Amino acid sequence: MDRLTELTSFVRACDTASFSAAARELGLSQPAVSQQIRALEKRLGVRLFDRTTRHVSPTEAGRRYLERARDIIERIEEADRSVGCLESKMCGRLAVGAPASFGAGVLGSYLIEFKRAYPELLLDVALTDSFVDVIAEGLDVAIRMGTIDDDRLIVRKL
Repeated sequence: MDRLTELTSFVRACDTASFSAAARELGLSQPAVSQQIRALEKRLGVRLFDRTTRHVSPTEAGRRYLERARDIIERIEEADRSVGCLESKMCGRLAVGAPASFGAGVLGSYLIEFKRAYPELLLDVALTDSFVDVIAEGLDVAIRMGTIDDDRLIVRKL
């Protein structure tokens, strides 16, 4: 049985104090949730719930396990969200480098417009008139004036 499914069923059962309510929230049958909880208890070798005909409540071991289980599920959901935005919208960090004079005079207004269009994107802008190694500086996009002789870069004329 899938351990993540067991954890999710366990946390929902704790939150709702009911295997039936947990099953409804998860879109599962009540026997499926009960089976997952039993499998979890068997694997751990400890009883996680005090059961009555009307509700369930976590035992001391269950409360202790709940703290960790909830944290694990939240971290997995956070991980899912962190990459989920990559498919649906532009997000993450974009490092841009440009000459200081060009950045101050021209690039600034374009970056403001770009940021409005992609609010989930973190812009990291480095403006300098000194020559910098684009790869060593970790730049994703660099605007340069003049000839580019670095064959490691993909160059487009603007």
